[in-house]
Amino acid sequence: MIRAVELGLRKHGHWIFQGLSLEAPPGSLVAVVGPSDSGRSCFLLALAGRMKVTRGELTVDGARSVRGKVAVARVRPPIDLTPELRVGEHARERRRLERVGKDAFGRACSALGWNAPEKELTEELDAADRTLLCAALGLMAGKPVVVLDDVHDNTATDRQEQVWLALRRACDAGATIVASTVEEAPARGLADGWVRCARA
Repeated sequence: MIRAVELGLRKHGHWIFQGLSLEAPPGSLVAVVGPSDSGRSCFLLALAGRMKVTRGELTVDGARSVRGKVAVARVRPPIDLTPELRVGEHARERRRLERVGKDAFGRACSALGWNAPEKELTEELDAADRTLLCAALGLMAGKPVVVLDDVHDNTATDRQEQVWLALRRACDAGATIVASTVEEAPARGLADGWVRCARA
């Protein structure tokens, strides 16, 4: 269970985001929707314990120390894929980092219903498959919550819907995912909860 109450982040005299709340039990898919510069990415980093909020309360499974309980699948620019690596190389690197078994990537891909092209270069994947690769890498850690930024990025609406459907499958298998986008429509009927960000 991830629970955020009236989170706000103030930097350099102005609010990056404020008044954002969510409550997501295990198996939930939450969509964070907002335009560019609305604080979506910073909100995800705050949920993951990578940015300290100015106000509000955040817990994961009742604990206030959340960093070890939330996996960051992608939040640009700090956390993203390396274009020159192959899909399988990304998986092996993440496996070493998280100290998980050899089957962790396969299980994550199965949860998403995604057939990973392990020999392809990341830069050769389309944007939707890059997002699914990020999601799979995030799921490998087996942490209670995964955050994923920019589901919409360079992705046509029908492919966005496929990504959201894959995330829904993973949540139905037990994952809890908080994912951001600028487009609400592709996630309708799939997300359990919504957080709406506005430009400060």
